[in-house]
Amino acid sequence: MSAEDSDVIKSVSAISTENSTGESWAKIATISARAPWVLHGSRLSSTQITEVESQKKVYTAASSSSEELGSLAFLDANTSVLCCTAGQLCVADIRQHSPLQALPIPSAQGGQCWCMALGCSELSSQPIACLSSAGQLILMDVRKTSQCLASVKCRVPSCSSSAEFLSVTWAPALDGCLAVSETTALSKPGS
Repeated sequence: MSAEDSDVIKSVSAISTENSTGESWAKIATISARAPWVLHGSRLSSTQITEVESQKKVYTAASSSSEELGSLAFLDANTSVLCCTAGQLCVADIRQHSPLQALPIPSAQGGQCWCMALGCSELSSQPIACLSSAGQLILMDVRKTSQCLASVKCRVPSCSSSAEFLSVTWAPALDGCLAVSETTALSKPGS
């Protein structure tokens, strides 16, 4: 947003992505713990953190995996969680330069697209909700992503082969409640 006191949102800069033609849109997450940062990428191997004002790359993921990202989020100023559409989670720490290892979401069924949402908690843990395109919802503790805390089958509008419009979010005013949605892309007549 522009620095002026205004209710108008103006474009002041753009952060370039390493997105080639035909790639899915980059996913983004923000944090302002230090300076404003943007975590962004469309694939695990292209994930990076960019400082908004200077456009300096703060972190680039060390991964040879080209798995597509379903969603990503900051845990804190040093760590983030990445969810691959194939059903893997990865915790990235900018203080470590070791290659990222994506681990399967527990109880995840194959052949589905996945996304996740990170919950806010005043407890020592943060809950993670992972949602598949077939409506499988899995809850985990960020400290033990190899264990499923709860699992349920949700009704989603339609089964899709893409996670582009799949979404799960924690309700900010309703403790412990989730919102689930899947929107299908509309095509123009004749296309």
